[in-house]
Amino acid sequence: MEIVVSIKGAVLLRRIVLRETVCLRQLAEGNHSQEIRFGRFLNNSAVSVEEIIAGWSQETRSAVEGRHVLALQDTSEIKFATTPDSRRELGKIKKGNCFGLLLHPMLALDADTRQLPWPGGRPGLDAG
Repeated sequence: MEIVVSIKGAVLLRRIVLRETVCLRQLAEGNHSQEIRFGRFLNNSAVSVEEIIAGWSQETRSAVEGRHVLALQDTSEIKFATTPDSRRELGKIKKGNCFGLLLHPMLALDADTRQLPWPGGRPGLDAG
C-alpha cells in the first residue's frame, strides 16, 4: 500500500507543481475519474498532512545535502469570507477580526548556482 500511495502522491505533486494549482478538477485535466482518484487519495486514512510534509521534507533534505543553500521565506495571510456557522476550522488572522490561514512558503536555492537544487529544477519532477 505504501508504494501505491507514494506513486499516486508523486503524480499529484508533479501536477500541482507543473500546473501551479491545487484545484483537483484542473489537476485532473478534465478527466472526471482522475479527479475522483485524486480526491480519494487525499481522503485516504493512509495519507496525512504529516506524511505529505515528511515526504517533501525528505526530498528537500536529499536535494540540498552538501550544498550551501539560501532559504527564502515569506508570509501571506489568506482571508476567507465566513459566518459564525461556517468557520471551517480556520484561525483568526489580521488583528483577530478575520478568519483564514497563514501561509509560510519557503524556497531553497543553491547559493553557488542560484538554481533550484532538485532534478528538473522543480521538486517532485523526477517522480511520476
